Amino acid sequence: MSSDSLPTQCEFAQAHGVRFPMIADPDRAIARAYDVLFTFLPIAHRVTYVLDRRGTIAGVFKHEFQVLKHLDEVTRFVQALARQKR
Repeated sequence: MSSDSLPTQCEFAQAHGVRFPMIADPDRAIARAYDVLFTFLPIAHRVTYVLDRRGTIAGVFKHEFQVLKHLDEVTRFVQALARQKR
């Protein structure tokens, strides 16, 4: 989910081979509901919520500037979660 427009989301998904649904939130309603907007800027923090098979939030990851660390931690968590479900 991003506050970018739907066309921007589609371009990103196509360019990076994303194989999961992307959600556009141009009015930032979802970002407000999850309290991830910066206080004085019209942009959202980099936050990843990982849901389990029941749809329950199983993990929350926040890294503003360490994108690779963010990706690594989320990937490790999702892989561990998948192993637990087997």
